[in-house]
Amino acid sequence: MVANVAGTAAAQTNVAQPAIKIENIRVLVVQNLGAADEAVEALLKGNIFTVLRVETPASKATHQEFNTEATSIAGVVGRAIYGKAEYEEIHTIRVQFLRRSGSPVKSSILDTVDFRKSPKGDFELHAT
Repeated sequence: MVANVAGTAAAQTNVAQPAIKIENIRVLVVQNLGAADEAVEALLKGNIFTVLRVETPASKATHQEFNTEATSIAGVVGRAIYGKAEYEEIHTIRVQFLRRSGSPVKSSILDTVDFRKSPKGDFELHAT
């Protein structure tokens, strides 16, 4: 699976564009999925952009179902960062599906799906 990150014509021009912030990317993911605002978190650490899906309807999903949703998420993130100098060094988009419970709250990772940047700039599903 390849997360479709081909930029639009506007993104491919040399016109200066404002930097897209991590919070804006998170909001794009929320809108794309139709998810609750608190069900999506995003962070950038080093060269890895991570999206956390918390308590999703897919919490009892199969690995393939997680892959399908993760591919959609990676596509949104990839399109948002495409051609942006501040995100050029990102080599992985990671989508983690979490369940949170207890007091104090503890997180359990249900699944992790990674997409690695190809030489063409696409983010491809990384299978191990």
